[in-house]
Amino acid sequence: MNRRALVLFSIVLLLAVAAWEITSAHPGRDATARQLPPTGTEETLRGESAVVLELFTSQGCSSCPAADRLLSRLGGLDETGQTLVVPLAFHVDYWNYIGWTDPFSSVEWSERQHRYGSQLGLRTVYTPQLVINGASECVGSDERAVRAKIAAARQRRSTGRIELALRPSSGQARVDLEISARTPTDSPFDNFEAWVAVFESGLST
Repeated sequence: MNRRALVLFSIVLLLAVAAWEITSAHPGRDATARQLPPTGTEETLRGESAVVLELFTSQGCSSCPAADRLLSRLGGLDETGQTLVVPLAFHVDYWNYIGWTDPFSSVEWSERQHRYGSQLGLRTVYTPQLVINGASECVGSDERAVRAKIAAARQRRSTGRIELALRPSSGQARVDLEISARTPTDSPFDNFEAWVAVFESGLST
């Protein structure tokens, strides 16, 4: 599999884990991602768990560059070599009024942040705010706090399992994805939602 396809698999795997965490009916539930055995052209990705970081930031926020730089450094396998850390930046639009319009900003990301504020019982939201696995938050530029939150998320016991397998179609701009989920008692879920998302990195203005 080429690098582009592998990156796409990483995104599919980790965003599916994040989606299950965020939409769970039981806040605080964690998910451990495991891969199905390889068959044919199927590729697997090593890593026993995932921590998804969502930074709410803006080019109009003077406190955000330090958080942006920290987020960029945190992506990939953590120091244990077992946990994949996925860094995502959501540029909010409520700083645009000062005169500079952040080209990456969106009202959808501002709304997403406010939903987290309600979910986490916060009186207000701010930038740079980092949400960890949809379950906790901290100032995105506070490296000590951020790393402590990642370590805590890594230690949380899984209460379910998601299994994914990706089979790229040769010469075509498509992939086949197989997903299954099980409860702690190893019984399959009656129904569940899987969100698939693609994100970009290395963008600049």
